[in-house]
Amino acid sequence: MQLKPTHKLYKQIQRLPTNIKSKALILLEKINTGESPFKLGGKRLKCSGNNKHIISTPIGRKYRVLMIKIENTIQPYWIGTHESYNTKITQL
Repeated sequence: MQLKPTHKLYKQIQRLPTNIKSKALILLEKINTGESPFKLGGKRLKCSGNNKHIISTPIGRKYRVLMIKIENTIQPYWIGTHESYNTKITQL
């Protein structure tokens, strides 16, 4: 997946450990080429209330990527540790 250095997700990926960064880039490339996040372990978030378009996909055991489905496009917008994820989803 091609992200510009100014993109927020790019900055988040750069802070990841090397092995997780590699897994994240592979996962994002699969999403970018049309693979379903649900085939990659993704789930719709129940905490998103009426907004059923937020998807969480694991990257290993300790990291998650959040994506939003807009029409027929899935856009990743956040990536981080599972601990940070728990805090993030309470804000949705």
